[in-house]
Amino acid sequence: MQVRRRLRACSEAGAVAVEFALIMPLLLLLVFGIIDFGWMINRDMLVDNASRDGARVASLGGTFNQVCTAVKSELSASGVTVPTTCNLTSTPTTVTTIKVDCVKTTGAACNATSSNYDAQAVSGTTAIVTITYNHRWITPLTTGVFGRTRPIVETSQMVVE
Repeated sequence: MQVRRRLRACSEAGAVAVEFALIMPLLLLLVFGIIDFGWMINRDMLVDNASRDGARVASLGGTFNQVCTAVKSELSASGVTVPTTCNLTSTPTTVTTIKVDCVKTTGAACNATSSNYDAQAVSGTTAIVTITYNHRWITPLTTGVFGRTRPIVETSQMVVE
């Protein structure tokens, strides 16, 4: 009788190990997925807040340099990689780009640059701040499923007062 109990306990211990081996990858995928997506949502909110702050500065009559500086300082304080200047075209190696533009009261785009934004963003126009951030995943599990990066694009618009 005692021998049977010992045999049954040994075979059950093996079954537990097999069950654990089957379930553990799924649990790890779930935990690391939660961590990665939480990090991505955090970065998305930080980029959204920075674009909103830049649009607010622009709506209060801020110059191109003031808007660009406000966005860069907000991103930098949040730990997001900051570009050297605004309105640069993005490249595959660019982590973050900032575009400051406006829409005239007629609905036509300003196609603003750093040199002509201040003259075009007059009262009544709509200031537009767009930030593109290439989010890098933390864990290799997520990288394998979704690729190395995911672009986060946030645009904020406010009427210039």
